[in-house]
Amino acid sequence: MLLVPGDPVDRFEVVRLLGEGGLAHVYLVRHRHLGSLHALKLLHVRGARARARFLQEGQVQARIRHPNVVPVTDVVELDDGIGLVMDYVDGPSLAEVLGGDEPLPRRDVPPLFDQMCRGVIAAHRAGVLHRDLKPANVLLAVSAHGIEARIGDFGIAKVVADFRDAPSLTEQGSFMGTLGYMAPEQLSDAKAVDARADVFSLGCILYEMVAGRAPYLRADRAATIRATLDGQHRPLGELCPDLPAPLVAVVERALQAQPSRRQDTVEALRADVAAAAAPLLGLDRRDQRDGRQDREQEVRPERRRLLRAGPYRRDRRHRPRREDLRGDRL
Repeated sequence: MLLVPGDPVDRFEVVRLLGEGGLAHVYLVRHRHLGSLHALKLLHVRGARARARFLQEGQVQARIRHPNVVPVTDVVELDDGIGLVMDYVDGPSLAEVLGGDEPLPRRDVPPLFDQMCRGVIAAHRAGVLHRDLKPANVLLAVSAHGIEARIGDFGIAKVVADFRDAPSLTEQGSFMGTLGYMAPEQLSDAKAVDARADVFSLGCILYEMVAGRAPYLRADRAATIRATLDGQHRPLGELCPDLPAPLVAVVERALQAQPSRRQDTVEALRADVAAAAAPLLGLDRRDQRDGRQDREQEVRPERRRLLRAGPYRRDRRHRPRREDLRGDRL
């Protein structure tokens, strides 16, 4: 049952619905005593298995304390369900910013991607593989330091390290993720993946950030699966001939269908991108010194408008083909 503004939920009061997915609704809520705003993810699917997976998501995300990860701070128990309390990120998702099939301004790509990598690295160091990295799971917030990227939705994360012997809720031979962003090996067995699956997904996101289109998304599910398994995508250098060749090579390596051909870790991918993208930042600094800021002035109003929009606005721009595939969480 959907909650409406004013409904009480434990110590919180519902402000409005932020969004909904296959397993849960997400609400903006206010703490009734402190007045602070939070995001509350309420499970609306019944069953012990769904509840166990939902609790595992909360436990996984609560373990990762990093500025570039949306933290889970509490759990609320309801008569007919359970909810995860998270920090509220007042800003759009990366998917919304990319919603017009336009790439990001080049100077914004390296710092945002670096923050995304740092968040994923923190998860890996905590023994967690995300397995569902995509633009919709990257939220953008405005802070005193500028725009910050925060990784969210660890609903199908794989817990490793000290949790290696813990019972898994992913059956052997099953695959989970979002078509168009999930690694080829996830299509055969999601339980067998390692950090290189997240490297692949980050490569897909970086490709989309600079090219304005995802490398493996196709018109239908079957075509997307074929393209992912075969590594069939338009070379980034053809779409963006002005990109530095070293950066193109880094992205293409991350997109390889064979895990052994990718960067071994997100740390390695982050370092490679930082080195290869340095000319982009250097060019922008020279442009500013010379007073050529026309492009900056052209982009800023649109970026401000997107940042003022909430991350789950109902009237946000949709791309039906992309949304259909992005929602294909298996």
